[in-house]
Parts: sequence; structure tokens; C-alpha cells
Amino acid sequence: MPPTLIQSKDPYSTEIQNLLKITNLRINFTKLHTFGDNFLDSREELKEKYYYAMYEMVVRGSCLCYGHASRCIPVEGVQYDSDKNGMVDGQCQCQHNTQGTNCEECLPLFNDRPWQPARSGQTNECKKCQCHGHARTCHFDADLYKDTNYVTGGICDDCQHNTLGINCEKCKENYWRDPERAIDDPATCKRKKRDFLHEYYYLL
Repeated sequence: MPPTLIQSKDPYSTEIQNLLKITNLRINFTKLHTFGDNFLDSREELKEKYYYAMYEMVVRGSCLCYGHASRCIPVEGVQYDSDKNGMVDGQCQCQHNTQGTNCEECLPLFNDRPWQPARSGQTNECKKCQCHGHARTCHFDADLYKDTNYVTGGICDDCQHNTLGINCEKCKENYWRDPERAIDDPATCKRKKRDFLHEYYYLL
């Protein structure tokens, strides 16, 4: 009888992804073939006549990248054996604006939607937050994502250049937007000049 071919309809399915997470493989030999000798002699010492043997075993592996990398690279700082022929390197060379050993998270400024593994025909790359060049990182907010009908969920962190807001789109108090400068210009927010005449009459 020819062997049964088992093929997954979706190689990116959760079931297949979980199988790829195997990091240690142990072979457990549990049954000896005694050729019927155990029926003639039930002594435990009988088993010492037999031994387990394996003729050939082929294990194929890859680093787990959730579909966000096309190749694996050596892990920095890890000392490999001199003979590593056939060994799979353990770190992914991430694409789709992802990072991590397994490309399991988005880059700091690419959290406008939740991280997802790649699917068949769908890269699900991480989306850049709209911070207008005034922030280096952003974080994902599920409530904002829902409120925008799942269009955007990124909130910019630590807005610079005297800006503030979810997208660093506003100027801080006592600053005003220079209409002659683009919103992504580091000098787009100008400090307001004090109106000394107004303050003088206010004090009177």
C-alpha cells in the first residue's frame, strides 16, 4: 500500500504554525520485537538479548518566522560548533516591518494595527504610525482601533518638537502652528510671543 500523503490546505494555519515551534525532538523507543521469544521465556533477562537500532532518520527544520522572513541568519553572540553542517540558524532576517528573533513583534514606529502572522497571499506587514516625524515610537491601542472601524490604532509616544496629540498633530500650550511650514517640519510649532500691552491692562 502506498504511503498516505498528508498535506495541509493552509500552510500558514495556526495548527501548522504550532508544529513549527518544536525546538527539541526526542525519539522514545517503547516496544521491542522479540520474534515470539517472550512466549517461550518470560524472564526479564530475555530482553537483554535485543536492542534498538535506527537505520536512518531525516529531520528537516527551519526557524519560526511567522511568514515574515525568507531566510535564517546566525544569532549574534552565539558560539556555534565548528561542524554545523546542515544546522538551521536560529534567528530570522525579518521583513514586513517586524523585529525579534522570530519576527514576533512590530518595529517601534509600526504599531498602527495589531501584529499578525503572514497568511497565504497576505503579508500582514506592520503599518507605520502617522506621527508626522515628531515621534520615534508608538503603541497600539485596541479601543482606538475599534473606534476608527479598524483603520488605525497607533498612538504616538513622547511627541517632540513641541507637539502633542495622538498623531503629534497639535502644538503644545503657548505654541502655534506656523502656516508656512509643513506639519512634519521640526519647526512647525512656534512659541507665542507675550502680549505685554494686554498683560498691563489686565493687571490694572
